Amino acid sequence: VPLEAFAAVKMLLDFDKDLLIKVWPKDRIIQGIRVCKQLALLRSSSDILLKAHSRVQTFPIEVIEDLLRFARAGGGVRIGVGVVNDSSTSFELLVEAQRWMGSTICGALAKVIDIIGPVEAPQRWRGTQSLSLLLTGYDEMESLSYVVANSPQLDNLDLSGNIIRSDAWHRLAASAEKSSSLTKLNLSSTEIGVEEAGNLLCSLKHCLSLRTIRLNGNCLGNLGLGFIAQGLAFCPRLRTLTLSSNEISDYGAEYLAAAVGQCDDLMVLDVSNNEIGPAGASQLARSLQYCTKLQDLDVSNNPFHDEGVTALSEAISGCTHLSSLNLSSNKITSIGFSCLSRELERLTSFSSLSLRGNPLEGDAQYEWPRLISNQRGLTNLDLSGLKPDAHSLSELLEALSCCTALITLNLDKNCLGNDGIVCFSQHCFRLSELQVLRLFSNQIGSEGAAYLAETLNGISKIRVLNLCANRIGCDILATQLFQRFRYCSNLIRLLMAGNSLFSDGAISLVANLRFCANLRVLDLSANFISEQDIATFGELLAQCTTLQALWLVDNLIDEDGCIRLAHELASNRGLRYIDLSGNSLTLDGAKVVREILPSTELSGHNDEERND
Repeated sequence: VPLEAFAAVKMLLDFDKDLLIKVWPKDRIIQGIRVCKQLALLRSSSDILLKAHSRVQTFPIEVIEDLLRFARAGGGVRIGVGVVNDSSTSFELLVEAQRWMGSTICGALAKVIDIIGPVEAPQRWRGTQSLSLLLTGYDEMESLSYVVANSPQLDNLDLSGNIIRSDAWHRLAASAEKSSSLTKLNLSSTEIGVEEAGNLLCSLKHCLSLRTIRLNGNCLGNLGLGFIAQGLAFCPRLRTLTLSSNEISDYGAEYLAAAVGQCDDLMVLDVSNNEIGPAGASQLARSLQYCTKLQDLDVSNNPFHDEGVTALSEAISGCTHLSSLNLSSNKITSIGFSCLSRELERLTSFSSLSLRGNPLEGDAQYEWPRLISNQRGLTNLDLSGLKPDAHSLSELLEALSCCTALITLNLDKNCLGNDGIVCFSQHCFRLSELQVLRLFSNQIGSEGAAYLAETLNGISKIRVLNLCANRIGCDILATQLFQRFRYCSNLIRLLMAGNSLFSDGAISLVANLRFCANLRVLDLSANFISEQDIATFGELLAQCTTLQALWLVDNLIDEDGCIRLAHELASNRGLRYIDLSGNSLTLDGAKVVREILPSTELSGHNDEERND
């Protein structure tokens, strides 16, 4: 973003509001800067938006300083995808930067603090109590450490996604010790190891107000978790702790169990994607029985087996506020399901359950229906990857019909086939509250599509429907489903990638979707749509006036077809994104499409273009 362009912005801000509307229309693009659509209201707005082009390698510090002055004076700043929220009670400055501009922004923050004084700084940000700093891709800690150390009212520190060197952790940890008001700390994916965990331990001893700690995607291991667990003893108000993907085994779970038992206010715990076995699960269960306020527990992708799940089930029966439980891919069999079913009956607030990736084998197929039918208050249920046989599928779907409060149902990758959809239609038409239905990769053909159309008669509130990777095609039976869509007035997102749709089938589908008054997202990728009748296809798509995102990846549309399609879609002012990747669209063709659709983001030529 050239400095002259920002100077022009500042000059225009001095114009009269009515004049500003005339000289700078909302949709005007000036010198490569895509300006906020509310730019005409900047003088009375709390946000200033400047979006840097992805190829820019420098960002003048003068620009950042001016932006910060605007923020301090009562405006807001949004850089890239960072955003500023301004309310009467708090003011949060979130600056999200790419790696190449991180040090510039942090240096500017430090300079502003120098100008107005470190003690006075937090008060001068409109006299507020919260300064939230988000720097993505930043690995120079000197300026950041200075900002943190001189912001005693710092409330939220998010450094997720950074690769922070070991020597920088010591400075950051020392700075964090002075932030006694810190309540939220996010260090996910920062490659924290044992040494860094030790430094973090020193900081946690002084952050007594911490309520949220996120450490997902690091390399803590058992020893590193041991350090963190010691620090948790100094966080009596902790409510949220996430430790997903940290190479934790049974030994680490023992450290964690000792710490969790002291967190009386813990409400959210995530230890998914680790290596905790039955022994570690049992240790953790003994501590969780004291976490009576626990609401959300995620232990997915750990080899708990039946022994671990049984211990956990008995422990959570005392967590009367538990509403969400994720036991995906925990290698559970009939013994574990039996105990789980018995204990979950006691939880009156229970509403979300994920059992994805625990195949129905042996006696487990008889325990599943009982487990599901007893949870009549469920609103979110994930049963993907079960792969039941015909008999167990019938019993499972019959049990599902008892869960009349269901809002989200995931049946992905279950090989339902046409017979399974027939059974689904017979039992699940009672799910009148269902809004999200996922049937990805279920070998559904045109016959199954016709029965699914009947089911949708009773599910009038459906908002999201995923039918990707099936075999629906475009014959007469499939057309019954397409015709049913015109009555799905609440449908927002329809995903039908990989369904052997040819151009005539796509036209038939879109001809009915144009009556969906709320449709925003349509995915027709990996089909056989070609340039044949592309003008008709585009004309019908343009009549889907609420459509915002369109995926046509990996179809058979040539370059002329892509350009004709763009001409037809030009009348759809609401379209914000279109992906034509995998079609015969050259770089020159992509430029033509962009000229035709200037307000629509295009992906379609190569990776560089997709990033743009």
